[in-house]
Amino acid sequence: MNALDRTSVESLKKGSVVINAAFPEAVDQEALLSRLRTGELSAAFDAPIHGDTSGIPRARLVQSNMQTAFNTGASNQRISDWVTRAMIALLSEGRPAGDQSRI
Repeated sequence: MNALDRTSVESLKKGSVVINAAFPEAVDQEALLSRLRTGELSAAFDAPIHGDTSGIPRARLVQSNMQTAFNTGASNQRISDWVTRAMIALLSEGRPAGDQSRI
């Protein structure tokens, strides 16, 4: 069952950032992947997305493995910093953070 179903994903404002720290199926991944490809949304998942992520700019999708808690401190810090920058930009400027390709 999706906490964010297709209708919910499709109704998100352009520039929204979807952060999923629950389980992969909490978000309708097909709907999300479609909006990621158009550049309308950004996303961060703490588990791999099941689906074709080709064509999605690296700066639009950050995904980790299911063992994030056991990754290095540096890796966790980079993800935390990215999410923090994205949230600050979204809340203060109404847009996602700029280029995140150097994560």
